[in-house]
Amino acid sequence: MSEIPSGVDLMNQISLGELKYKQSNIALEVKEKVSSAMEEIITIGARVRPLKLNGRRIGWIRPLAPSERKILDRMIENEEEKILLVLTHCTTLTEDEVNDLDIYEINSILHRIYSANIADISLFPYISAFCSTQTSQLLWESKHDHTFEQKVITLPDGKSIKLLAPSNHLSLWALLTAIRNRSITRLEESLNLSAIVRAQVGKSADKYVKELVRELNSLKMDQIEPWTEVVDYTKLQSDAPHFEDGFGHSHEDNTVQGLLREMDGMMHGDKHEQLMQQFYNKQVNEAQARERELQIRVQKRRSELATLEDDGSLVVVTDAEVKRREREIRARSQGVVQQSISELASQSDEAPPSSERITKYFEREG
Repeated sequence: MSEIPSGVDLMNQISLGELKYKQSNIALEVKEKVSSAMEEIITIGARVRPLKLNGRRIGWIRPLAPSERKILDRMIENEEEKILLVLTHCTTLTEDEVNDLDIYEINSILHRIYSANIADISLFPYISAFCSTQTSQLLWESKHDHTFEQKVITLPDGKSIKLLAPSNHLSLWALLTAIRNRSITRLEESLNLSAIVRAQVGKSADKYVKELVRELNSLKMDQIEPWTEVVDYTKLQSDAPHFEDGFGHSHEDNTVQGLLREMDGMMHGDKHEQLMQQFYNKQVNEAQARERELQIRVQKRRSELATLEDDGSLVVVTDAEVKRREREIRARSQGVVQQSISELASQSDEAPPSSERITKYFEREG
């Protein structure tokens, strides 16, 4: 069982940069995916993918780098010519093949290029962390001299895609890697110089040496700290909308691509359409159930009213007849009460006085 380090040991480890961050599975996953994507961009020049229409590959497609977009915006004024150049440079389709495409196929290919651009742009915040990996260092040492001279990407089937300009990812990666290597070299030279300084000033140079050692330790290869700093854990935990989850999202994405995705989902019955159908069926079933219940109540009420008449016929009584019957019932009730009062009064007149009743009582007892 290892002993718990004292406070002094912890302070020394912190000052020397020996304490390590706890590994994060999310950060490791991001590191793996970004390293794979950046290696492909640096090695090939762009991320090329199969171009498919109706499930059949008709060529290859790649994203349009921001540096290439600037060249087209600066040199080409006609929008139709600009779209034609984008399609011919970002795909292996020829100009004649592009002209044979219909508007739906053109929009589909442009949507693929747009999605690839968004995917590449999302890599920019992680390039700084990628420079700290062993993969980046190996690429820098082996291929950075002639990477920017590559203008054509040769594909497995013999076709090729032209590059108008080097990718912005390459420029930023080369700049950050060069700055990182220069910083490491300067720190190593300063650490070597500190040995001479310490021999002259003694322990007074320890603080300076510890600072240099800590900075060098922070620049070691394949550390997890740079990735934990760039990963937005709050955004990962939030319920951000995922446009490819089978629902419309038309209120969150009102672009042409969003409308095309909404239309395609409506035609093929995506999750949104299935949910709306279930909601419609539920409303219809509830309305039918209420109608059946109402019919049952009406029939039950009619059967109850039919039993009130001997012949089973339903008699309709007007308001005037109801009021007349109420008056008769009221008059009949008043007549019964008057008769009862009269009978009680006659009985009281025929009864003998109380004194006579008492006398008869005593006489009978004697």
